[in-house]
Amino acid sequence: MPGAHMLTFTFDVPANAWKEAAHPHVALMPCSMTLRTSGTEPKVKYYTELAARWTGPADVPNVDKIKAMQAAAEAALAELVKLTKEQWLVV
Repeated sequence: MPGAHMLTFTFDVPANAWKEAAHPHVALMPCSMTLRTSGTEPKVKYYTELAARWTGPADVPNVDKIKAMQAAAEAALAELVKLTKEQWLVV
C-alpha cells in the first residue's frame, strides 16, 4: 500500500496465553504479527497469523483435531490481543 509503513515480527506464544484451551496434542507454531499505518487515516492496523499442528495419535478424527487446534489458536490470539491493548495501547 503506497504511503503505508509496515513492521512484521514473529514470536513464540507464551504457554500461559492459551492455558484455557491447552490440549496435550496441540503445538502452537510461532505467531506472526504485522503492524501497518493506514494510508488514509491516522491509525495503526494489525494482522495476526497463528497456526497449530497436531502431535497426537493419527487415528483421531480430523474434525476433532481441527477443533482442538482451532480452540488453542483462538484462545492464544484473544489473549495476545488483550495483553497488547492493556500494555501498549495509548488512548
